[in-house]
Amino acid sequence: IGKAAAIRAFMDSYRENVPGIIQHARQALEYLPEQDLPMRSIAAIALGDAYAIKGDLAASYQARLEATEVSRSTDNTYYLIAANLKLAMTLRALGQLHRTIEVCQQQLQLAEKSGLSHGSLAGLLFAIWGEVLAELSDLAGAIQRAQRGADLTERGGELARLGWSYQCLMRVLFSSRDATGAEKVVQKVETLAQESAVPLWFTNYVAAWQT
Repeated sequence: IGKAAAIRAFMDSYRENVPGIIQHARQALEYLPEQDLPMRSIAAIALGDAYAIKGDLAASYQARLEATEVSRSTDNTYYLIAANLKLAMTLRALGQLHRTIEVCQQQLQLAEKSGLSHGSLAGLLFAIWGEVLAELSDLAGAIQRAQRGADLTERGGELARLGWSYQCLMRVLFSSRDATGAEKVVQKVETLAQESAVPLWFTNYVAAWQT
């Protein structure tokens, strides 16, 4: 029951089915054995996603902080970086820009040590870091990191992370008044949305940028 619920929570997160995420994540955390840390980590991360989608940033922060603790106990670096990536997203939404950069830097160092520095996890960390730098008026550093993030997530092929990295890159290019560069990324996003089964938030974001 616990494993099935954790998987359902993950799939509900992809579809932004908030009631489903909360129901299945809580069910997973209730029924999963304490020693099944990988699946408990997936459920905890999904629960943080639910609160983030609802706009309850305080609850999202707490859930994602707890997810990092669960993931740390798994001794699985991938889960740990994934959980901290979601934590960085919440910190960014809360306006804690310097703390967001710290988390991104720490997790990129961990990714480098563990052989995960060329995948989509690292790519999205770079993208988020770049977006934050744009808000701090370091546009050169922002473009460098956001572009590197997009390149890495393109190689990784994970649609949700690719979409988010494109989102960060568009914001950075827009902030730097590079309308041509931003439009090229928008076109990539439109093509991706037409050819692939992407998350709902992704298609909504495409529509907003088209406007």
